Amino acid sequence: MKRWFLLLMILALTLAACQPLVMENAPPAQPNVATVATVDDALAAPDATLPLDPAIRYGVLENGLTYYVRHNEEPANRAELRLAVNAGSLQEDDDQKGLAHFLEHMMFNGTRRFAGQELVNFLESVGITFGPDLNAYTSFEETVYMLHVPTDDAEILATGFDVLEDWAAYATLDQAEIDKERGVVVEEWRLREQTASGRMRNEILPVWLGSSRYDERMPIGDMEIIRNAPRDVIERFYKQWYRPDLMAVVAAGDFDVDAVEQMIIERFSTLSNPADETAHENYSVPSYDATRYLVATDPENTSTQVRLSYMQDAEPLETAAQYRDLLVGRLFYSMLQSRLDEIGRKADAPFVGAYVGASGLVRPVELATFVAQVNDGGALAGLEAVFTELERARRHGFTESELTRAKTDLLRFYEQAYEERANTESSSLVDEYVNHFLEKATAPGIAFEYDLVDKLLPDITLAEVNSVGDDLQGEANRSVIVTAPEKEDAPAPTEDELAAVLTDVLAADIAPYEDAVVEADLVGDLPAPAAIVSENEISELGITELVLENGVHVLLKPTDFKEDEVLFTATSPGGSSLVSDEDFPEADTIASIVSQSGVGDFDQTALIKLLTGKTVSVSPYIDELSEGFSG
Repeated sequence: MKRWFLLLMILALTLAACQPLVMENAPPAQPNVATVATVDDALAAPDATLPLDPAIRYGVLENGLTYYVRHNEEPANRAELRLAVNAGSLQEDDDQKGLAHFLEHMMFNGTRRFAGQELVNFLESVGITFGPDLNAYTSFEETVYMLHVPTDDAEILATGFDVLEDWAAYATLDQAEIDKERGVVVEEWRLREQTASGRMRNEILPVWLGSSRYDERMPIGDMEIIRNAPRDVIERFYKQWYRPDLMAVVAAGDFDVDAVEQMIIERFSTLSNPADETAHENYSVPSYDATRYLVATDPENTSTQVRLSYMQDAEPLETAAQYRDLLVGRLFYSMLQSRLDEIGRKADAPFVGAYVGASGLVRPVELATFVAQVNDGGALAGLEAVFTELERARRHGFTESELTRAKTDLLRFYEQAYEERANTESSSLVDEYVNHFLEKATAPGIAFEYDLVDKLLPDITLAEVNSVGDDLQGEANRSVIVTAPEKEDAPAPTEDELAAVLTDVLAADIAPYEDAVVEADLVGDLPAPAAIVSENEISELGITELVLENGVHVLLKPTDFKEDEVLFTATSPGGSSLVSDEDFPEADTIASIVSQSGVGDFDQTALIKLLTGKTVSVSPYIDELSEGFSG
């Protein structure tokens, strides 16, 4: 959903003139959202659309507005509300660059029901602060408004939907407020763009998005337009693009679904689409034939990164077949990530850290990206390392044992989400439904997904997973980007040097990966358990205290906060205060060294392989006055 955040690490006329035409209240149209109902149906018809989670109350009003309503009690007495507008900076005319984002700001500066700052003042008066609870974002393709409201007061909940309705159609766009907000947006631009990260971002994006509408419509916009745009130009965007057939209202929380659905129908059925409706266009990103290189340095930058990326068409996610393709890709990148992690644990690792994965750039395309965080001056070695591992996987593939572990971990991920489904927060649910509306991504619910994944994974073959590497080769749609500080003693590489690394790796003899697995028990002979010498119930705390014959005190407390989890802490008095001055440096660092070490016959890599599919962690510590471990 929030591609702008993934990509950029951020991202008056009279009141009557602002009002849309009015329609008669009408019941929602019957949605057509699926052609299969069960996982078995989906497997039998893999190209059919997957169902929407039956826990969602879904509807489409006659004016085209979509809504999603879901009862959820985590957290209790709270609700998450969203107004999603399927329009962003891409929809701006040449004289509107930046006004989609500016209009987002104006929604908090006056609506039909709330003049000036009254909206922010009211919400803060009921405990909703501006910022993490009341916010919005504008990207290339969408604008989304977010509210977090209490539900133990029916009037406040209803007011939340009043706010969404006002944002959808009744912003006043007062001239005085417009003029005040210009400076706010210019300052936001200064703080965001006139920094090392902002300057580098503005160099990087054209590498990926060049010669496209996206490159011409950065959401922050043109500051000359922000400073001078007339009110009618802002209002023109509002009337063209804030319309029911491009909007969704999403609500999840601790409330009565029937009542909330009625609130939505009453408020939003009266809105209508403009008579001269502007077509909503989808824009593409052109492909390119030769590798693009960029070396971006800045005196304020503090670290060096090298990114190897392959731009690919974004695949839809609506059917079982497409979900299967998603799993195949996840397995490929998971196994490649494990190999990079193994390299990173070596003392002479060529990078500080490395990451590989595929993620959305903008709606039409995604990036398969290999990132190496390196020490200054280490970009060439980092690039060589990640490209070598990609080539190793592409030439020789993975092993069956690697695939087995990757499948186990992936299934465990879904299993944990399923087991914790009762604790899923409303904020996660509304994000999923907004994504369903904006990008048509599947949202069948975790019970359906877990069952689907459980039945799809066993039949995914190693050959299928290895074939993902076939799309990660050649010059086309490939880019290499280095971001680094400006340092005379550690100069950034040249584009020719980067190109030479790729050429050398392709010409190199790369051996297959050897999957070393230790065949041994983690613990050989278990120690004899200590006898319990006393037991005491502390009923007011729900704790049982045990004393063992070796003097250890054990406190046991059953909880149901989280499924399938046991937490423990062990501590004893002492700590670094007891060691000599000579031994203090070791006492200060030994816990972190142990945490990154193995156990018994298992080094850290072998231990990670052994614990595949298990959620296990143990962390030792030595404080000033105590030592122990927890997990």
